[in-house]
Amino acid sequence: QKKREKPPRLHSLTSLQKEANKLYGYTLDKTLSIAQKLYQDYKVISYPRTDAEYMGEENKKLVISILEKLIREPDKA
Repeated sequence: QKKREKPPRLHSLTSLQKEANKLYGYTLDKTLSIAQKLYQDYKVISYPRTDAEYMGEENKKLVISILEKLIREPDKA
C-alpha cells in the first residue's frame, strides 16, 4: 500500500549546524559561513540567522548542485 508523507521541513540554522558537524565535522562558524555564502552570493536559501524553513520549488536543483560543489571543495566556502 502506498503512503503519502509530507517532505521534511528545512533546517533551521541550529539544526543545520548540528547536522553539518555530525556528518562533516564542520564547526558552527564554518557552517554559518557556508550558509551565509549560499544566502548572499547564490540567493538559494533564506536568511540563515532566522528560523525560516521555506525554499522555493524552483531553487531545489540549484541548491543541490551548489551543496555538492561545496562538499567537494569545502575550503572554497
